[in-house]
Amino acid sequence: MLLLADREQIAALSYAAANPQQSALADLAEGLPRTYGRAEEVLPLNPDLVLSGAFTARAGVAILRQLGYRVVDVPDAMTLDDIRAAIRLVAEAVGHPERGAALIADFDARLAAAAAPPGIRRPRVAFLSLGLYTNGAGTLVDAVLQAAGLENAAIGWGIDFIGPVALEQIVRDPPEAFVMGLDSGTDPSLSAEVLDHPAIRALTATRPRIGVAGRNWVCGTPVVAEVVETLASLRRQLLGPGS
Repeated sequence: MLLLADREQIAALSYAAANPQQSALADLAEGLPRTYGRAEEVLPLNPDLVLSGAFTARAGVAILRQLGYRVVDVPDAMTLDDIRAAIRLVAEAVGHPERGAALIADFDARLAAAAAPPGIRRPRVAFLSLGLYTNGAGTLVDAVLQAAGLENAAIGWGIDFIGPVALEQIVRDPPEAFVMGLDSGTDPSLSAEVLDHPAIRALTATRPRIGVAGRNWVCGTPVVAEVVETLASLRRQLLGPGS
């Protein structure tokens, strides 16, 4: 929405849109009204369009539909094609399809520049988030790793979609590098401390370890291209120039 609509078209945004811990576009959302998606918050705004997602207050969405408001559901993105589809959907909904096309063209150009040359080896990399959770096949994280020319270690570990991996499994079958999902503002907890476990520290003493803010790829937005570029740099670090 923030990258596609005119500012005066936006009556309100989700409260999360302006939270820098959750949104990569929080600076653009600054100063705009926010709601929690409840019908009683949205009705006084009398919008022409309501964009909803999987985590929008579904009861509120149902009421708005029953009252005849135009509601467009934007599915969660699990692939890069899903991101393109969401851009097209929102661009059409807000009346600026040409902006959507331009955004997709820029997205694709950045992905192409970050792509690995044909035939090179894919370094095996592990993504770890709080509590040693990781993402296997069918997730956006896996799609991003593939786009960056990397192999997802979670696949070999037998992780189905999203799930925890045992510390012993990581030590027994370590990846070539670690990508840590950073969540700004996370309160101290055992789930956060496990990412700095002595066994992990020992492995990362001889292997690259980078952090990627969760807000950049927790949702399928064009900002995902930035993550692909970061991970492509990791690939070149592992394989050398020209890779």
